[in-house]
Amino acid sequence: MPLIVFFDGHCGLCNKAVDFILLHDKKNIFKFSPLQGEYIKSLNTKAVGFTHPVLPTAIDPNKLDTIYVYDGTNIYSKTEAIRLIGKNLSGIWKFLSLFTYLLPLPVSDKIYDFISRNRYKVFGRSDTCRLPTPSEAPKFLP
Repeated sequence: MPLIVFFDGHCGLCNKAVDFILLHDKKNIFKFSPLQGEYIKSLNTKAVGFTHPVLPTAIDPNKLDTIYVYDGTNIYSKTEAIRLIGKNLSGIWKFLSLFTYLLPLPVSDKIYDFISRNRYKVFGRSDTCRLPTPSEAPKFLP
């Protein structure tokens, strides 16, 4: 099962993160879907988003300030999602992802929230979702 990264398709930082993951996904395990896309709606089991049947965590497509990773069993968000992405990248990035464990999760998530609140100001916002290139298209879910 691929790791599915749900991201804000309008966010400049999120799109740069997707570009980075695509570049370093040598094991070809990541797929991507914008939170504004159709794929998340197909997973929608409740009006507000996709809730894993066992877990309390939900993917709320209306909450665009959070990155989510779904591994087919669990849903990860914020720092936990970044940690999962990092440990599945190739090369030095897998090693560098270990540094995300230096701070306790609540502290890391506070930093994540601060960056998230300011991401449009710093990295910009696009009026449309990122469109994959023809070579990237198989990695993207609608």
